[in-house]
Amino acid sequence: MKPLRGWMTPTAGLLVLISALGCGQAPDYRDQRLAEFAQKSVNEQVQQNARMSDVLKRDAEYRRELIAAQQSLTKQLNEQQAAIDLNRDRLETDRRELAQQRHRDPIIAAVLQNGCIMMACLLPLLVALLGIWQMHRQEPEHAAVAELLVAELTNPKLLQWPTLTVGRLGSSKASLPEPPNDSDDQSEPPF
Repeated sequence: MKPLRGWMTPTAGLLVLISALGCGQAPDYRDQRLAEFAQKSVNEQVQQNARMSDVLKRDAEYRRELIAAQQSLTKQLNEQQAAIDLNRDRLETDRRELAQQRHRDPIIAAVLQNGCIMMACLLPLLVALLGIWQMHRQEPEHAAVAELLVAELTNPKLLQWPTLTVGRLGSSKASLPEPPNDSDDQSEPPF
């Protein structure tokens, strides 16, 4: 049996070695579960970090959009405020001009009215002066009539206003200026 022995010895040694290795402690499934749990936690943490990163990116984007919208609204509000200020300044200017015009218009109207009345009063004198001037330029007889008209127009009694006198019964009579006395001056012919 020798041949068997030779074969068995290495086989027996191998079996002893396998049994020694295989006879060790049984594997601890708790450590494996703990490792799986840790791996799962790490994976969830990675996913949660990725989601948080996405949320932060979206939040930053929304904040940029919000800031841009706020700046746009602020710009529009400033433009509208500037337009309101400009219109208020124009309105104030128009109000001042209207107040000045309301103050100035009655003065201009009074000046025009008084000027027209004065022109209406001076027009007959101008016509008389023009007639006298024309008479002086023509024949000597007309010049004498012109001098008589000038004397009548410049008579101080003619330029006085009539005075009122009150009688006994309370009636008033206007006293007219007396006609000029031509008896003193016989050198000029009457018309």
